[in-house]
Amino acid sequence: MKIIICLALVISFHTTVFAQITDDFENGQLNGWYSEGDGTSALTAAPSGPGSSLEVADNATGNINYAIAPAKYLGDWSAFTTMDSLIADFYVDCNDPDVLDTPFPVFEISGPGGRASALIGQQIPRNTWNELTVKLDPAVWTIQSGDWNSILADVEVLRIRAEFITGSERVYLDNINLSGTPIYSTITDDECAIFET
Repeated sequence: MKIIICLALVISFHTTVFAQITDDFENGQLNGWYSEGDGTSALTAAPSGPGSSLEVADNATGNINYAIAPAKYLGDWSAFTTMDSLIADFYVDCNDPDVLDTPFPVFEISGPGGRASALIGQQIPRNTWNELTVKLDPAVWTIQSGDWNSILADVEVLRIRAEFITGSERVYLDNINLSGTPIYSTITDDECAIFET
């Protein structure tokens, strides 16, 4: 009996430590991802490889395109450590130079506690898959407003840059991974309306 209890504790410990949220789009769904900006988002065959990916096609009318994460990525990140990370595979399909300089952030998180961004000034080779990773370490994020702990306490928006040049392009995202699992806040009775006339 003691062995079973110990085994259950070890399994639950490892489940908690290695919990993560991942989207590889192999289920044939966008899984709640959508784009914001002047482009359009769709599920499409991944370029240069098998499987599906999230495609954001830029219409080049001026508004910057971002891929917006679904609710399962959002919530209280305060239990995350500097060992946790945010990862995404990028494929930028365009005719610009072979390596794209990105003088803007790739990842952004925001909420009532402020806003932070990461991976400013990356060089991304075009027309090939690139994995970009950022640790959830305040030392590698730029805080635009608020403070790190307040931002992590309630992440309401996670967005990923999906535009890298001036002009038309297609950006594909795949294998998006957030190590750790956000804690979702629960709705209490006093936060609900009773809709009485």
